[in-house]
Amino acid sequence: GVDEETLKKIYLAALKSLGLEDKQAKQYLEWAATQTEQGVLCVCGKELKKMAVRKVYSGNGVICNECGELVQGKMKFVYHCNDGKKMQHPDGYDLCVDCAERRLKMRKWKEHVLNEDRLQLKFNECEERELFWMNDDHKDDD
Repeated sequence: GVDEETLKKIYLAALKSLGLEDKQAKQYLEWAATQTEQGVLCVCGKELKKMAVRKVYSGNGVICNECGELVQGKMKFVYHCNDGKKMQHPDGYDLCVDCAERRLKMRKWKEHVLNEDRLQLKFNECEERELFWMNDDHKDDD
């Protein structure tokens, strides 16, 4: 997948190509990141619940399924799937707060920035250009 910083650049380029000034485009992304009813989703499709680590599993700590960080401590939280162990996540599914909030922000950007068909077309153009220049293969074209 594309990391948050690259995705932000792509969205900003798409917004600016529609005539928004840099400041307006950045403000739009900030606004979009606050707009959604649904929270962070699990790989199984259920919404993850923000819970105190001490209330999850045995309370000894939780490993984030995205970054691998061990989250432990009385005042620490994780985003936890209450569906427990199942085929999509045989050992359960949890995200640290940083990973969950980053994932949520990126999803909100996608939901709102790509809401318009004309912006979707611009996004696709910008994404192709950005990913092309990130890929070292194009340097052999000289």
